[in-house]
Amino acid sequence: MATTVEKQIIVSIPSVDMKIFKTIAEKFGWKTCIENSKAKKQIKTSFEKSQEDIKAGRVNTYKNSDEMFKKLI
Repeated sequence: MATTVEKQIIVSIPSVDMKIFKTIAEKFGWKTCIENSKAKKQIKTSFEKSQEDIKAGRVNTYKNSDEMFKKLI
């Protein structure tokens, strides 16, 4: 007796490719749930957040690690 394990994935594709994606999914017998990605809030990565901090001037610069630790203590 074979068991089927279903996995859920999220794939972001351009809207112009949606028709071909639906066709492929139907041929493989996959279930699809199409959502509008503009409605969801995009989560920023730590790198993106750090880039915003740099642009906004929310960073400190030090000559070396000794100077940094002196200012932290």
